[in-house]
Amino acid sequence: PKLDKKAIIRDHKLKKLAAAHPQSRKASQLHQELLHNDKKTQHLAAKDLKWKRQLRKFEWFQKVVWMDEKEAYSGPELLSIAIEFITRNDEEICSAVKDASSGGGKGMLAKTSKPGLKMTQRTNEEEQLHKSEFVVPDLTAPKVVRALRDWKTGNVDQMLLIKTRPVGGPDAVVPPFAAQAAASAA
Repeated sequence: PKLDKKAIIRDHKLKKLAAAHPQSRKASQLHQELLHNDKKTQHLAAKDLKWKRQLRKFEWFQKVVWMDEKEAYSGPELLSIAIEFITRNDEEICSAVKDASSGGGKGMLAKTSKPGLKMTQRTNEEEQLHKSEFVVPDLTAPKVVRALRDWKTGNVDQMLLIKTRPVGGPDAVVPPFAAQAAASAA
């Protein structure tokens, strides 16, 4: 099992706090330090939750940039990459729908199940794409491609330096689930 050093340090400080007189200056300093550290960890956890979706999106685009090794992408290429991002979970959704309908069921997914949540996310992203509100890293700029390639995955502060732009439009076509199921069956 992996030892959590912060937990060990916190336990050590609690022991020191218990050893000190409750009304002493030392106890008050230790107590303040413990509260500060707890608040800091809560802040970091909340920060991670706040940016979790965008982090995952940027990680996916970072993998694409690593695989292609292009300097920059054209507008249509960026749109096709965005559509590929939207359809990334289609196989999993199709297999879940197939499993749900195989036992004589209606093929409906529970909205709170993982495939149900991914299906909801896909429809939301597809709607954003049709409204030209789907935001992706601006891979048309070489500077952004370089920044995304050099980005340390998971670093929120560096992620904020990567410029984004909306893509899509009413003419953007995202393949439906049925086409995905037929393509995977063939």
